[in-house]
Amino acid sequence: MQNFRPLAPKRCSLPHRPPLPIFKDSNVKSLDNLRSTTLYTGKLNGSSVVVDDHEAMVDLYTMGYFGSGSHSSGYPSFYTLEAGDESALESRTQENDSTSTNIKETLNLMLEEAFFLSHAINVLNVYHDEEILSSECMWRKFQSITSNFIPKYVAYHHFRSKGWVVKPGIKFGGDYTLYKEGPPFYHGSFVVQIVYNLNEEDRNQGFSPFLAHYRALEVVKKDLIICQIVAPQNFQGNSLNDLRKFKISEYLFKRWAPSENRE
Repeated sequence: MQNFRPLAPKRCSLPHRPPLPIFKDSNVKSLDNLRSTTLYTGKLNGSSVVVDDHEAMVDLYTMGYFGSGSHSSGYPSFYTLEAGDESALESRTQENDSTSTNIKETLNLMLEEAFFLSHAINVLNVYHDEEILSSECMWRKFQSITSNFIPKYVAYHHFRSKGWVVKPGIKFGGDYTLYKEGPPFYHGSFVVQIVYNLNEEDRNQGFSPFLAHYRALEVVKKDLIICQIVAPQNFQGNSLNDLRKFKISEYLFKRWAPSENRE
């Protein structure tokens, strides 16, 4: 992806906000002290973590584009941009639908997003049964909720750490869609398909099953990335210390066009 060129940006008047974490205290020099400066809360609800505080929803969505609105198919409707004031983000009611005015929109985080916000950058407390879950408790709890949590989180953390905004990829038949800056500003550039191997012996399998998927993505101008994840030796999924031992490889599918590769 070194020569990556994103699709033309969307026409968007929303202001660009810096991504989380933001150090509000000038004395904070590391992530270890971040919990005392910027901290949001969410509640585990089924297979997602729900954030219902208005300020937290706005911050989490606009400072990294985490989560999605509970009643929105695209851009969340818990705020809107006032005409003439690009910095104003306020609650919005559905004026044309009287039945929707009493429905409060919440921000729903994927389990991978919640774990990243809580464990990796220390800006979120996740509650379950009125108790704050530690990283170890979340690690075990989220695995019990979804069987593929570990490879999905490893891939999510990997691409987030490279500066991508990572959103669900089910719309395009993948695990994730990668955006530059965020969905309001650019269309998705890559669709990520995760291949999870529990040992090195399975690593050299071919990728021919993904060729049809790539051809389908050409129609919507998306490139396919195969994210191959190999678990550490004797991995049981119990310890967070094993996170650093995963091996990750990226394979970018691109169609070779002679007219575009002439010297």
